[in-house]
Amino acid sequence: MAPRIIRSAIRRIAGHLSFDTALQISKILLHAQGFGSGADPRKSGEHRVFALLNNDRPVLFDVGGHLGGYTAAFLDRFPGGQAYLFEPSAAHMKIARENLSAYSNVR
Repeated sequence: MAPRIIRSAIRRIAGHLSFDTALQISKILLHAQGFGSGADPRKSGEHRVFALLNNDRPVLFDVGGHLGGYTAAFLDRFPGGQAYLFEPSAAHMKIARENLSAYSNVR
Protein backbone atom coordinates (compact mmCIF):
# COMPACT_ATOMS: atom_id res chain seq x y z
CA MET A 1 0.00 0.00 0.00
CA ALA A 2 1.24 3.49 -0.84
CA PRO A 3 2.23 5.71 2.07
CA ARG A 4 -0.49 8.02 3.35
CA ILE A 5 1.12 11.17 1.91
CA ILE A 6 1.15 9.65 -1.61
CA ARG A 7 -2.47 8.52 -1.35
CA SER A 8 -3.46 12.00 -0.18
CA ALA A 9 -1.64 13.67 -3.09
CA ILE A 10 -3.23 11.31 -5.60
CA ARG A 11 -6.70 12.06 -4.22
CA ARG A 12 -6.09 15.83 -4.53
CA ILE A 13 -4.85 15.49 -8.12
CA ALA A 14 -7.55 13.01 -9.14
CA GLY A 15 -10.23 15.44 -8.05
CA HIS A 16 -9.11 17.84 -10.79
CA LEU A 17 -8.98 15.33 -13.65
CA SER A 18 -11.70 14.73 -16.17
CA PHE A 19 -13.19 11.26 -16.18
CA ASP A 20 -11.55 10.47 -19.55
CA THR A 21 -8.12 11.54 -18.32
CA ALA A 22 -8.49 9.53 -15.10
CA LEU A 23 -9.56 6.51 -17.14
CA GLN A 24 -6.52 6.85 -19.43
CA ILE A 25 -4.19 7.07 -16.42
CA SER A 26 -5.86 4.00 -14.90
CA LYS A 27 -5.35 2.06 -18.13
CA ILE A 28 -1.68 3.08 -18.27
CA LEU A 29 -1.10 2.04 -14.66
CA LEU A 30 -2.89 -1.30 -15.10
CA HIS A 31 -0.99 -2.03 -18.32
CA ALA A 32 2.31 -1.26 -16.56
CA GLN A 33 1.38 -3.95 -14.00
CA GLY A 34 0.66 -6.51 -16.73
CA PHE A 35 -3.14 -6.30 -16.60
CA GLY A 36 -4.82 -6.88 -19.92
CA SER A 37 -1.96 -8.80 -21.48
CA GLY A 38 -2.75 -12.20 -20.00
CA ALA A 39 -4.04 -13.63 -23.26
CA ASP A 40 -0.50 -13.60 -24.67
CA PRO A 41 1.99 -15.19 -22.26
CA ARG A 42 4.91 -13.59 -24.08
CA LYS A 43 3.51 -10.10 -23.49
CA SER A 44 2.33 -10.77 -19.94
CA GLY A 45 5.70 -12.16 -18.88
CA GLU A 46 4.28 -15.54 -17.87
CA HIS A 47 6.75 -17.29 -20.17
CA ARG A 48 9.59 -16.20 -17.85
CA VAL A 49 8.57 -19.06 -15.55
CA PHE A 50 9.93 -21.48 -18.15
CA ALA A 51 13.50 -20.35 -17.36
CA LEU A 52 13.03 -21.65 -13.81
CA LEU A 53 12.46 -25.24 -14.98
CA ASN A 54 15.44 -27.58 -15.00
CA ASN A 55 13.78 -30.42 -16.86
CA ASP A 56 13.54 -31.12 -20.59
CA ARG A 57 10.25 -32.98 -20.11
CA PRO A 58 8.19 -31.01 -17.58
CA VAL A 59 4.48 -31.50 -17.05
CA LEU A 60 2.06 -28.57 -17.23
CA PHE A 61 -1.44 -28.44 -15.76
CA ASP A 62 -3.00 -25.38 -17.39
CA VAL A 63 -6.15 -24.89 -15.32
CA GLY A 64 -8.33 -22.23 -16.90
CA GLY A 65 -6.43 -22.66 -20.17
CA HIS A 66 -8.67 -20.25 -22.10
CA LEU A 67 -7.67 -20.55 -25.79
CA GLY A 68 -4.46 -22.51 -25.22
CA GLY A 69 -1.90 -19.70 -25.62
CA TYR A 70 0.10 -20.55 -22.50
CA THR A 71 0.03 -24.27 -23.28
CA ALA A 72 1.29 -23.59 -26.83
CA ALA A 73 4.12 -21.39 -25.50
CA PHE A 74 5.02 -24.11 -22.98
CA LEU A 75 5.09 -26.85 -25.63
CA ASP A 76 7.08 -24.66 -28.03
CA ARG A 77 9.70 -24.20 -25.28
CA PHE A 78 9.53 -27.83 -24.07
CA PRO A 79 8.65 -30.06 -27.05
CA GLY A 80 9.31 -33.14 -24.91
CA GLY A 81 6.97 -31.96 -22.17
CA GLN A 82 3.39 -33.00 -21.49
CA ALA A 83 0.48 -30.59 -21.05
CA TYR A 84 -3.00 -31.04 -19.59
CA LEU A 85 -5.36 -28.17 -20.36
CA PHE A 86 -8.59 -27.63 -18.44
CA GLU A 87 -11.12 -25.00 -19.53
CA PRO A 88 -14.68 -24.70 -18.19
CA SER A 89 -16.03 -22.81 -21.21
CA ALA A 90 -17.06 -25.24 -23.94
CA ALA A 91 -16.65 -22.53 -26.58
CA HIS A 92 -13.13 -21.69 -25.42
CA MET A 93 -12.22 -25.37 -25.14
CA LYS A 94 -13.27 -25.93 -28.74
CA ILE A 95 -10.98 -23.10 -29.88
CA ALA A 96 -8.15 -24.34 -27.64
CA ARG A 97 -8.43 -27.79 -29.22
CA GLU A 98 -8.16 -26.21 -32.67
CA ASN A 99 -5.24 -24.00 -31.60
CA LEU A 100 -3.37 -26.97 -30.12
CA SER A 101 -4.23 -29.57 -32.76
CA ALA A 102 -0.62 -29.64 -34.03
CA TYR A 103 0.64 -30.84 -30.64
CA SER A 104 0.49 -34.53 -29.83
CA ASN A 105 1.54 -34.06 -26.21
CA VAL A 106 -1.46 -32.13 -24.93
CA ARG A 107 -4.61 -33.54 -23.39
